[in-house]
Amino acid sequence: MLLGKDIRSLRETIVRHSTGGAFAILQAKWRLLFCPGSGNLNKLRQDELRGLPVIQLYDLQADVDEQPNVQDKHPEIVKQLSQRLQSVVEQGRPTPGGKQPNHGKIDIWRVGRRDASSQE
Repeated sequence: MLLGKDIRSLRETIVRHSTGGAFAILQAKWRLLFCPGSGNLNKLRQDELRGLPVIQLYDLQADVDEQPNVQDKHPEIVKQLSQRLQSVVEQGRPTPGGKQPNHGKIDIWRVGRRDASSQE
């Protein structure tokens, strides 16, 4: 409450996009990244990405340093957040309201697929 008004955000989901083209979604205590490494793929060499998972899930409440990737322990959260990000992309916004246009085709998996294929 601020000045007697409820100031809770309408934004329950935050979507991030790195300079390297990788998406991440934050919701509640979870952060899901759709890329290997930090997502700043412009600064990472391909050999540094080799062997890194293309999906990363972190419990920010338990681990603010984002050290253990827990995606293998919480596949239901990975699925839920992946679907939520796809919905945000389709709606063009993470908040309530009318659909907003995107500028171009958006593929949330593009970076992970590109890096996985370069590791073969």
